[in-house]
Amino acid sequence: MPYVTPDEVRELILGVDSEDAPDHVLNRYIEYAQQVVIRDIASWVWDEQPSGSIDGSNRVFTLSNCYIADTDGDAEVTGADIKVKGWKEDGTYDELQVESVVPETGQFTLAKAPDPSVYKRLTVDYAHYQRQVDFNLVKLACALYAAILWLIREHSLMPLKFKIGGRKGFETGYGYTYPTYPYDKFLERYYDIIGRLTTMTRKTEWTPQLEPVRLPVGEEE
Repeated sequence: MPYVTPDEVRELILGVDSEDAPDHVLNRYIEYAQQVVIRDIASWVWDEQPSGSIDGSNRVFTLSNCYIADTDGDAEVTGADIKVKGWKEDGTYDELQVESVVPETGQFTLAKAPDPSVYKRLTVDYAHYQRQVDFNLVKLACALYAAILWLIREHSLMPLKFKIGGRKGFETGYGYTYPTYPYDKFLERYYDIIGRLTTMTRKTEWTPQLEPVRLPVGEEE
């Protein structure tokens, strides 16, 4: 299930009805927006060798990064979000089934313990966040980006010269540009949310504070 629905894009961001922005149009933009959001908030790692023994009984391994990312857009982190490869002596590999993932610690459990007589090492392809993310913000970012794509589509249908409320398009040497694009504020808000999702907080969020900490003026939470 995608992060956001057409109804949510219309109601939360655009303020239009389904006649102006039909489901089949918005669904296309939501699919692309979701890919952009995942790319913007996650860092990708390829062929990392996890810690953990290949001894025929161990199924639990640990990655070097915590906050494993949701990469398939269902707002959950599961075995489908990482790819574990068991490498053989001849240089080929099998993709191993993942039973579960603990995104906060980077730990994952395989459905079956790797056989050391078959697999010499494991590597993992995955993505991770810089901090634990709020999926409500992820939903809002996806809705904003889908709305931006819809507005760009609508804006591209405008004539090269137009006048709205006394404001005119003007020539800049190549085609025409306009004083304010309708999606500018949405794009500004989108980057603000991406910043909140990716910037580490000054107070290490996974270390509990035993005593209240007085923050400098202007940085109250």
